[in-house]
Amino acid sequence: MEKRYAAMVVGTVTIVSSLLAAPVAQASSSGAASLAVSGGGCYKHSTNLRLPGWDIGDCISNRGTQTQVYPDMYINTVDRIPGNCLVVLYAIDRTIHRTARSQQFPCATGHYEIPHFNATPGHAYATQATVFGTDTNGDADSWGFDLSPELRF
Repeated sequence: MEKRYAAMVVGTVTIVSSLLAAPVAQASSSGAASLAVSGGGCYKHSTNLRLPGWDIGDCISNRGTQTQVYPDMYINTVDRIPGNCLVVLYAIDRTIHRTARSQQFPCATGHYEIPHFNATPGHAYATQATVFGTDTNGDADSWGFDLSPELRF
């Protein structure tokens, strides 16, 4: 009796543990497999030693979608503004090492967004802000800031 009971318990534990370890299937209305999105967020206080007094937060998210990339940035502080200044926010496809989107913005504090776009399944995206202008000698220059965390689809 004890052997039969022990065998039943072991069999039940084996079945339950295999069910717990099995991947959960997720239904989708289109019948296509859902993307598993991970990562994203902000690099909140990116600075560039060559352009003191600037603080830019590079951000990227999916805003709860499974297919959209939402690039944005916060220009938190601006000190010395280079001549002919503009800030370009790049949304970079890190999988193929190419710019997916970019947009120019003024050199002023505030929140700025690139219009969202469709993600490519299996790709990772990040943002990077770069300030363009002329240095104190009047020469064209650029000052890059840190990449946001990656957003993976």
